[in-house]
Amino acid sequence: DFINQLMNSTTVAQMQEVLLSMISSICPTPEKSLSSNGLITDIMEYIELNYTDVNLSPTLVGEHFQLTSSYLSNIFKDKTNYSIFYYIHYVRITHAKKLLAETNKKIEEIISMVGYTNRATFSRFFKKFEGITAGKYREIHSNR
Repeated sequence: DFINQLMNSTTVAQMQEVLLSMISSICPTPEKSLSSNGLITDIMEYIELNYTDVNLSPTLVGEHFQLTSSYLSNIFKDKTNYSIFYYIHYVRITHAKKLLAETNKKIEEIISMVGYTNRATFSRFFKKFEGITAGKYREIHSNR
C-alpha cells in the first residue's frame, strides 16, 4: 500500500508524507517521548493520583512510563528543576497540610493517608518543607 502511494505521489511533499507514515508504522515512537512537556505533565498527574501508595518511588514511576528511573529523573529535573523524589514528597506534604488544617484526623492517621509508613520520615519532610512541625502547623492553620 505504501509503495503504491509513493509511486502515485505527484510532489516531493506527498512523497515525504508517505515515507513518514511508512516509517511511523514500522518504528512507532511513543508520542510522549517526543514531547517531554507532555510527559512531565503526565508524571505529575500520575504522582498526584498515586501519592497515597507507600511504594511510590522514582523507580515505580519509571516503570509505569516504561522508562528507566534515571532517564525519567533526568528529564523531570531538567524541566522542573526538582527531582521526582522531591516532587513526590512535596505532593504528600501538600495533602497533609490540607488534612491538618481542614480535619480533626489524628496526625498518625494523616501520615498513613498521604503515603508515609512512619512518623519520623513524615516529620523530617514536613519540617523540611514548612519549617515547623505538623502539630504547630495545625495550631496555626486550623479551620475548625
